[in-house]
Amino acid sequence: MANRVNELIANQTSIIYTKRRNWDVKKRLISSVDKVKDILNYKSQTSFEDGV
Repeated sequence: MANRVNELIANQTSIIYTKRRNWDVKKRLISSVDKVKDILNYKSQTSFEDGV
């Protein structure tokens, strides 16, 4: 996502990766709107690029 934002705003600065902090306990987090789509029949109206 950070790479895509950099592309959209023409930012030439690279992303710096750092070590996890002690409170960063989740090793992998994936967001999904599938549950809200199923329960509420939600359909997004804005793309990521337009939303940024």
